[in-house]
Amino acid sequence: MPLKVCGECYKAFHPNRRGETVICPQCLTVLNERRSSVRSQSDRKLELVVDGIFMAAMALDSSERGIGIAYENEPMVKGAIVNVARDGWEKKGVVVWSKRINGALSASGLRII
Repeated sequence: MPLKVCGECYKAFHPNRRGETVICPQCLTVLNERRSSVRSQSDRKLELVVDGIFMAAMALDSSERGIGIAYENEPMVKGAIVNVARDGWEKKGVVVWSKRINGALSASGLRII
């Protein structure tokens, strides 16, 4: 289980379960859980449009509010707006994080807007 650090009292603790409200056992501060919705693993192919350029990508995981993707290219810039399409579904997303996985692959997290 991952270790959490309270932003109020700065004490470390292990939360009870994922997906529940996280409360610091020392000072009873309610912590904001960034991923409150369930994420499901995926391996669907996606089409992205970034700054007018089409890219192929693979969905790694998804939730109601976001999607993790992998693609061949340089990591996308944090804050960039991306059009995402798959199986007749099309949405806009904003890049929340990006990193290089290896020499040719990068991964990013998109928040659906």
